Amino acid sequence: MRDQFCMPVPADAAEAVIAEAEETVRRAAAREEARARRKALRQRRRAERERKAGEQRERERAEEQRLRAEADRARAALLKRAVKLREASGGSVLDCFAGLRDPRARRGRRHSLPCVLALVVMAMLHGKTKLADITAWIAAAGQEDLAAAGARAGRDGRRIAPSGKTVTRLLGMLGAQALADAAACYLAAAEPAAPPAYPVAGPALQPQLACDGKQAHGAVRADGTSLFLLSAATRGIVLADDHLDRQRHARHVAAEIRLRPGPKIRGERGLRRARERGVGVEL
Repeated sequence: MRDQFCMPVPADAAEAVIAEAEETVRRAAAREEARARRKALRQRRRAERERKAGEQRERERAEEQRLRAEADRARAALLKRAVKLREASGGSVLDCFAGLRDPRARRGRRHSLPCVLALVVMAMLHGKTKLADITAWIAAAGQEDLAAAGARAGRDGRRIAPSGKTVTRLLGMLGAQALADAAACYLAAAEPAAPPAYPVAGPALQPQLACDGKQAHGAVRADGTSLFLLSAATRGIVLADDHLDRQRHARHVAAEIRLRPGPKIRGERGLRRARERGVGVEL
């Protein structure tokens, strides 16, 4: 039996064994190569996800900084008019922002726009001037203040204050100009505007619209020119403001400024019609 194991292997069988071994090696190499490719692909996808996530974080951080800066400008614009809004509204500032359009999407709103702005004005009336102090006061506001501002009630019946992030985000989305226009619209509508009686027997005080322009020092446009601002006010209330440029003279800008709550006055003809209605313009 020992001699049978020493019998020579046929040439065909040896070649088949060698071919099978080579095929096994090739398959193992192919599996290893495929495994390496899959690993490299996973690494590339992970790096791509991390890159996109980093870019998204940078965009969100930049947007948050932009909203915070815009919210601070809106706070400053609203701070100038907080006392006058309280006086014009008779103490209830909730109605001052009823006509202001909410820039947020309808879905997910938990606090109405007038409620948030009313709480901001109430915080300013309590001596809070900085944005951080305003959001802190709103977070610690009592139930009476929240009820006066129209805050929503939870399941237990207690009023819920908006978060500081909501307040900052909403102020930033609105912007200083929109808040200034809304406040000017409300204050102008609250002012008595009786039409002048003509002819007059003697000197009489007529309705007037005073316009004042100034250069904003330190502010430069993209073309390198200085920035000039023109404001329209009546009885100490700034109704609107706009900027001047090379194409528009101060008289034209004054004619285009919106007189709240009426329509815009455009051109010299609009100025003549405004004077006929008794609105004086001082340039």
